[in-house]
Amino acid sequence: MRNRSPPLSLRRCITGACGELAEAAEHHGAALAIRREIGDEHGTAVSINALGLLALRHRRLDDALARFGESVDIFRRRNDRRLRALLLSNLAETRYELGDLSEAVPLLEQALTIQRDIGDRGQEGNSLFFLSMTLSLSTTCSGTPRNAPRGVRRGRSRLESARRSGTRIVPAWQRPGPRSLGRP
Repeated sequence: MRNRSPPLSLRRCITGACGELAEAAEHHGAALAIRREIGDEHGTAVSINALGLLALRHRRLDDALARFGESVDIFRRRNDRRLRALLLSNLAETRYELGDLSEAVPLLEQALTIQRDIGDRGQEGNSLFFLSMTLSLSTTCSGTPRNAPRGVRRGRSRLESARRSGTRIVPAWQRPGPRSLGRP
């Protein structure tokens, strides 16, 4: 069971925060070609995910969506539930950025189910936070449903308190710098 993210320096370099995004994409593309050539399916999915993260950062959302979807399919075939859940979260974030909040919520719920089943509390917390943010920004939701997980209700309550107090809220995926990537 893994409950920690990779070291900060690794997270920063995967997303291109430690250098040029174009150069990072070039290296990830080269790694992907090698991994496909040698038949490393796991490594292929990890490289595709990294390219998806770069596409997300560049706001090439359709490209990010396609790459995360491809990685989810590979991890589903490999029965790697932990990484599949992480990629479902990446897909949800991309859907969120596209304005498809109603599509982001079920992806996060799938990720949460997997994370709870495998006991990945760290990623479960990340998904609950993102689900709370997505629900709070959704125009289709009014209030927190009674059957929502307690963490979502608590997160929404804290978010509303922060807004009332005038605290500026900047979601993690909109801040400059590293993002939590799990361990791909």
